[in-house]
Amino acid sequence: MNNETKKVILIIADISGYTSYMVAHRAELEHGQVLITELLEAIISQAEIPIEISKLEGDAVFMYAAAAGGETALDSVAQEVSKKLLKFFDAFSEKLSELVESSVCCCKACANLDKLRLKLIIHSGEALFHRVGNFNELAGVDVITLHRLLKNSVDSNHYIMMTENAHKLLNFEGKNEMSEFVESYSEIGSIKNFVYFMDGGNRSKTSPAHTKTYSTLYHKTKTLIWLVTRSMLLRLGLIKGPELKNIAK
Repeated sequence: MNNETKKVILIIADISGYTSYMVAHRAELEHGQVLITELLEAIISQAEIPIEISKLEGDAVFMYAAAAGGETALDSVAQEVSKKLLKFFDAFSEKLSELVESSVCCCKACANLDKLRLKLIIHSGEALFHRVGNFNELAGVDVITLHRLLKNSVDSNHYIMMTENAHKLLNFEGKNEMSEFVESYSEIGSIKNFVYFMDGGNRSKTSPAHTKTYSTLYHKTKTLIWLVTRSMLLRLGLIKGPELKNIAK
């Protein structure tokens, strides 16, 4: 894949509250990094074809689904992407509940983990696929637009935001409950978006994550062993966590 332009659906899954969470708990940075890694891995586990991972961006996972042909192929890709949107939230919520309920650690990073939330930003357009060293990179105005939308006026940290282009393609359980927002950016202009608030729908308090119990002694002991082990492996450099590029030096 070298300098090839494709029609794509672009997705960023962003862990809301990550920066303030990590900055506030620098003393527990290792535990925080391990916990964030677990949440990111839960999100990544839901990325199946046609959705592919482009890269980790600190607190976020940048994904895309590319169409091999024209509009018909993009419609087919959109149907598959639509089926996965709420599953990202279910996976995140389930992992978050597991970590919170089974924790026996009293550090501030573990104690404040339940404040983290997830948001999805979705756009549809074109992207230029090109090689940089050993990596495939995506470039273009639509890629820039998607990333700009991370900074928006939505007063929530737990939602799905779709641009008008993506909204026309995608169909999911809560589409009829979406609110309309317009965001304006210099050089890009005004962008019409549709937002589904996870906390406002009937899924937020009845998610499968809340039907499981992780507060038993077995789960607490298992989580403590896992937390200590992964922290040691991170310290020794035997495993890597997500890039903490949003932490101010």
